[in-house]
Amino acid sequence: NHFTPGPSLRAFPVEPDTRMAVLLCNDAWQPQLPFLATQDGARVLLVPAASAQSRFPEHYASDEYWHDITRFYGRMFQVFVVFVNRVGIEGDLQFWGGSHVIDPWGKIVAEAAQGEEQLLNVDIDLAEVRRRRRQVPLVKEARLGLLEREIRRLLEEGGDL
Repeated sequence: NHFTPGPSLRAFPVEPDTRMAVLLCNDAWQPQLPFLATQDGARVLLVPAASAQSRFPEHYASDEYWHDITRFYGRMFQVFVVFVNRVGIEGDLQFWGGSHVIDPWGKIVAEAAQGEEQLLNVDIDLAEVRRRRRQVPLVKEARLGLLEREIRRLLEEGGDL
């Protein structure tokens, strides 16, 4: 099965003082996973995706959802988000591209065109993560003990919805 979630999530070192985490496509739609990656020290979230155009564009547009999600994670988790989306057509699926980089303020640093292949070379200032977290310490105040207790309680009461 190509769509089976992995058994764990860990940030990993990419430089002496920088950790990164990979959230594969659907992982990014689960807000608890980027939260965990950030608490594990990630300063960069890499999100490879194979997101096609919505089959229900009157209800939602995939590209808008991805912009909302990645900008939210950049802001709330005070990280850089590197979203890399597939582009092209396979069968009846049209992959829209639109890869982009979001800064710790939730602003778009760079963005590829939609519907065409494009290579983005982007320099990011990782010190910006530290500066942002000093100014507004959202990540520092995670209350992991409370989360652990409440997750245990939910699991004991029956788990997932």
